[in-house]
Amino acid sequence: MHIPFYQNDFEDVKNNIKVLLNAKINDCYAVKNLGMPNMADINLNSNELCVSMAKEIRKLIDNYEKRICVVSITYDNNLSPWQLSFIVKCFFQDDRFKEFNIEIIFKNNRYCEVK
Repeated sequence: MHIPFYQNDFEDVKNNIKVLLNAKINDCYAVKNLGMPNMADINLNSNELCVSMAKEIRKLIDNYEKRICVVSITYDNNLSPWQLSFIVKCFFQDDRFKEFNIEIIFKNNRYCEVK
């Protein structure tokens, strides 16, 4: 019996972003600047923190997930400090007309979910 292989690029991209965002700087010495920096010690208000995190998210995706292009990142900090949510609007490099959203949720334990 032959079972055809089906590659789900959307799920694969989401899983890769999840790995990137849950990595910490210097977790991997072979790849410089892989992962999110620790922003716990930075004295920023909630909006400033979200803007800084959005920049880091975009930088990681631009550097390490070449299959997609980020159009915009918006955030919701209504549940701050327990949860910060980001919506990343993007498209696959080979299909510019099909935009999709990826939701990124940082919980207070710093673990990130990608939906």
